[in-house]
Amino acid sequence: MGAGHLHGSDQLFVAGDSPLHRIPALPKLVASLAFLVCVAFTDPRPWWPLGLELCVAAGLLPLARIPLDVVIRRFAVVAPFLAAAAVVPFVSDGQPVDVGPFAISQEGLVAAWGMVAKASVGVITGTILTATTVTHDLLVALERLRTPRTVVSMVALLLRYADLFAERLRTARDAMRARGWDGRWIWQAAPAGAVLASTFLRSQEQAERVHRAMLARGFTGTFAIPDMRPEVSSLGAAQWWAAMWLPAVAAALAVVSLVL
Repeated sequence: MGAGHLHGSDQLFVAGDSPLHRIPALPKLVASLAFLVCVAFTDPRPWWPLGLELCVAAGLLPLARIPLDVVIRRFAVVAPFLAAAAVVPFVSDGQPVDVGPFAISQEGLVAAWGMVAKASVGVITGTILTATTVTHDLLVALERLRTPRTVVSMVALLLRYADLFAERLRTARDAMRARGWDGRWIWQAAPAGAVLASTFLRSQEQAERVHRAMLARGFTGTFAIPDMRPEVSSLGAAQWWAAMWLPAVAAALAVVSLVL
């Protein structure tokens, strides 16, 4: 098992030459993780520190020059979570507030705002990180952070075979549409569920076959991910400052939200 096994179609990366593309993977990864930790500790009451963090994250999207359709597709992953958050103000206990014909909970409204804002920041941050950094470079950065090699190998395999699973689902969808299936109607959800279940089972069987083949070729549970860009090892202070200002701002806002 060589590093070539890890190189497939990089569906997460968006080719470009933006300022964020030029920042090495290691500072970007550290800054993204630190930024998300600071956002997670930001109190949604008062609302404006978390709102500023969301605006800062969203303001980086034009700087990264990521197409809008890519951002929308990434948000589709958390769409059910965001929809569920919209129900929280109506089912939570607390001081009621009249909004037109509805009475909603003030505490539930604050909780829903925190859920939506933090989930949105997470999606935007992950989108910027993965769209401006080659996946291989992210794996190298994880190894440089002393992440256990088993975890790095699992992430590498997940990214490699997620594309194959998605392609199999697209093929099944096209075959169903050719037979008259239309996903817009709720009563046609049962065939989609059956196809999804069968695709998952076939993928699991394929994963077991691939694992046995890897063991037969001497796989020991981890594989080396060589650093294809040795210049990353000599990071300068300017590159770290270009990335770490983001978590610094988030940390200040998190402290303000906890003090107020």
